Amino acid sequence: MYYCMHCSCRVFNVTPRYLIKLTVKDDSGTATFVLFDREASSILNASCALLMERNDVDGNLNNPKEFDDLLLGKTYLFKVEVRTVFRSNHDQSFRVSKICHDAPTITKYLENVNAIDKKPNGKSIGPMYSMEDDFLRHTRATTIEALKDCTERLHTQRIKHGCP
Repeated sequence: MYYCMHCSCRVFNVTPRYLIKLTVKDDSGTATFVLFDREASSILNASCALLMERNDVDGNLNNPKEFDDLLLGKTYLFKVEVRTVFRSNHDQSFRVSKICHDAPTITKYLENVNAIDKKPNGKSIGPMYSMEDDFLRHTRATTIEALKDCTERLHTQRIKHGCP
């Protein structure tokens, strides 16, 4: 049995949800990215409840095998939320708001970044590839504003968790 401090009630029906902290590394450095349920489910292709159920059947207390198979050593493109103020120097993590695991899109993005990096003055050497366009193409949103509205709506909606 769980207790909800927000509404001061006992909670009997709890749905497990992901909160995964990833250490992400690229050529520029390392950062901590936080994946919540929707984003983690899209990479792992399974709900948190399903993975917990599978793991519990085995009697294994380690992370599910899918974590290693689908997260370690893989290349993804992340759209992250950047806070302007951090609570401390050790709290510099970034919430993942969108994930792209489409190989052609990632390749196109990396080619564009590499082309800009090779240019001595750092200026664009042709038409700029827009990652935003590909994110929009993979969502129902038709503009950045609509995508932002969609994200804000999801973020501000209260999650129903079985409280009366």
